[in-house]
Amino acid sequence: MTGHFLRNLLVVAGAYWLAEWLAVLISAGEAAVGVEYSGVGRLGELWINIRGAAPRALAAAGGTVLLWLGLGSGATRRWMWALAALFAVFGLVNREFHPAAGFVPDPVSRVIDVAVYCLLPTLGCLAAVWLLQRFAMGIDDIALSTGSSSIPTRARSRALLIVSSILLLLAGASIGMWITSTVQIQQMSGWMVAALDSARRSQYAFTQYREANYAEAKSALEQFAAYLESQKPASREWQPGEAPLSDDSSLAFDRMLTYGRLAIRAERANRPDEALNYWQRAERHAEALKWKEPTRDRIRATVTRLDTEPRMSTAPSR
Repeated sequence: MTGHFLRNLLVVAGAYWLAEWLAVLISAGEAAVGVEYSGVGRLGELWINIRGAAPRALAAAGGTVLLWLGLGSGATRRWMWALAALFAVFGLVNREFHPAAGFVPDPVSRVIDVAVYCLLPTLGCLAAVWLLQRFAMGIDDIALSTGSSSIPTRARSRALLIVSSILLLLAGASIGMWITSTVQIQQMSGWMVAALDSARRSQYAFTQYREANYAEAKSALEQFAAYLESQKPASREWQPGEAPLSDDSSLAFDRMLTYGRLAIRAERANRPDEALNYWQRAERHAEALKWKEPTRDRIRATVTRLDTEPRMSTAPSR
């Protein structure tokens, strides 16, 4: 008797574990296709909570099917309540420590959220049992009229095949989700490195422009200008070689500022030929910005104004 009870308990636990993974996959699928829910008032709030908990109800129904195949019809009617209790208990724990919105607006909303999230899977279990009793009569020679809690070898083989297929599906979905998240993390890491590198180059060029002698300032600013010229505007999906935070206009503006600063430093160093060359480049980028007056004086005024404004530090806090 004890061995039979423990066996059934393990089957319920396994069905619950598979069902929770199924709920995760359903929720991930909804998020991937951009499914959103909205509502107004208490009824709208109830509808949002029901739609949000629907993946757990569907997963609970799937877990009940596994119990039907693993334990038989008679035992499923009893052990279904254990499966529903697992959903309710772990759902309560989940909502207690990880509320959906990070905070609870009011007690009524709290009660609605917890009640729906914990109890809706029970309805899924009941619906699955009702459907199985109605439409699974006689499948694989299961004699529901005898009240037997056992199923023949053919049925067990089919149940094993179904459970194995579900496990393979979950494994494949998990691997796919892991690969997707890894690629996204790598893309985000590359973007972050590019953004930090761009900020470092900008800060170094500006500091040298303000503090260093002409030769050092010219070298730093020309290196930054070459970097800006090599960058492509950022696309929707950032790729290496693209400016991490700049579109066409932002790149043209940064290039104009850089060449304007080069021209100003060249004038201060009494290098009129170099200054003329830099001003011409700055004016070209000002024209790309569609300025009404893409002139040297307008660029000089812009550079001077920005140079006197407080500059935010790009260094990370320690």
